[in-house]
Amino acid sequence: MSFDTSTYNEALADAASILACRLPSAERPFFYLHLGAEYDLAGFFDAPPAEIPLHELSPSLPRARTLDGEEARLLAGRIEGVPVLASAGARRVADGHGALAALFPTALASIMGAKNHIFLDTAISLVSEFKAGRWGMLADFVSDFAFSPLEGLHGMLDKPFPDLAHTIDQSQNSEILNAMADFGEPPRLCIYHGIPGFHLPTSAEAARSRAIGADFLGHDLVLHVILSHALGCHVSALVLAGVQLLPGFPRSFTRDEMRETGLFCSGQLRQGLRRAILEVRRASEGYAENILPESDADEVLCRNIKLSATRSSPLKAFLRREPPTQEPT
Repeated sequence: MSFDTSTYNEALADAASILACRLPSAERPFFYLHLGAEYDLAGFFDAPPAEIPLHELSPSLPRARTLDGEEARLLAGRIEGVPVLASAGARRVADGHGALAALFPTALASIMGAKNHIFLDTAISLVSEFKAGRWGMLADFVSDFAFSPLEGLHGMLDKPFPDLAHTIDQSQNSEILNAMADFGEPPRLCIYHGIPGFHLPTSAEAARSRAIGADFLGHDLVLHVILSHALGCHVSALVLAGVQLLPGFPRSFTRDEMRETGLFCSGQLRQGLRRAILEVRRASEGYAENILPESDADEVLCRNIKLSATRSSPLKAFLRREPPTQEPT
């Protein structure tokens, strides 16, 4: 049995009721974290989180393990005292059970009340700036999927045809970027190209992605980001360079190599996200959409960064630099 768009809302409502009953700690989460199989979750939560296999929330969700051999499940707990709902062993469209099943945790998190979403993804770096193990912060993306994750779901949206020009929440990004910078090299803004998979790219595919301005090549992240934004959530995404594929240097690599990079880099991620979640929660009382018309994401992000006089980081040192002077004409 698979999902049908006409019954998706009903399935989500039923799942929300089951989740609230089985995991009372999942009610009214402030954050939703979308985690892949490649990250070490030890120490993410203040205490071991409660969890439930995803397939127990709906008969339309598959029981089979993901392509990474993981059991898809939801976790509910607290991070720095903030209630958080997280998905682990996340499903992908390439699992073969349909986009609605893959996107189910993101839609469910929104229904449960989580309006601050952070997505984590390990992808293929296409440029020299992102060596393996370097974090990127999503500034924009290109989707090459032949469908929209919103098809048939307009009944869930406040309005049809949501504007994707301002999908990423720059204020939330600022807090995450500052926090990550305190525990290692700060993430750089990046553009992500999402393509159908699940296969590793050919050299020609990588070259095409590079030609349209992409820093990373991956898969389902773009679908989750679009759906989350369309549901009215504050969206951020961190992308880890699992491997690097540069022009003129063809190489072979495996999915296991990318997973090993994710496990190795989980320490900075864990420390940075714990700090970021606390800072975003502290700022939430005066939280407001801050949409700026500038097209340069670097300028927008830098202008919205909240700097503290008592905290220092490589990012803040960069932001304090004097602007270049221009000779009068």
